[in-house]
Amino acid sequence: MGFVCALALATALWLGAAEEARAAVTVEELVANIRRASGARPPEMGFRQHVTLQALFLRWQFYADVVRRGDQVEIAVHGAPSFLGDDMTVSLLEVSEGLDNFDLRPAGEERINGHHYYVVEGESRVASGARRGRIWVNAQSWLVERAELEYSWGTLLIEQRFRTVNGYVVLAEQQASVSRLGVRMTVRYDDYWFSGGE
Repeated sequence: MGFVCALALATALWLGAAEEARAAVTVEELVANIRRASGARPPEMGFRQHVTLQALFLRWQFYADVVRRGDQVEIAVHGAPSFLGDDMTVSLLEVSEGLDNFDLRPAGEERINGHHYYVVEGESRVASGARRGRIWVNAQSWLVERAELEYSWGTLLIEQRFRTVNGYVVLAEQQASVSRLGVRMTVRYDDYWFSGGE
């Protein structure tokens, strides 16, 4: 019985030390880990976003072809409702890649569905895009799995899943909603291509 109690105490102390070590991660380390987890991207890549958009009882399905060349993003939206600007689907691409545009600070830690997350928030330093935001970084994978981004047109809430294609970690699916507009979107990503690599 004494052995079991000692083992339980040792386990509790080890878990406590692990949690303390995890809590000591700085914002700079988090950003570096996010970049490492996402991996290097080739100079040029493209993909297709399949979007299902719901607003009240209305529903639209459309797609967007996206090409990235360095820091430039070209997007061609096909079949979207006229009230939806191209910046809505581009906004979904900014989650982990626009971190340099924000003054970031730690905002705590959370446990969601058995996973440990670091929460980081910040204010934008640039005029375009989200004005402020909050991200949830999975402490095991170092991927940004949740985000809350504030734009002039409302707050965009995003949950996202990833997969690996040709050795690159890429988006597989996003669930998004816009608070002020009552709009929900599901975005599936496929048809990835990569070029210009070494």
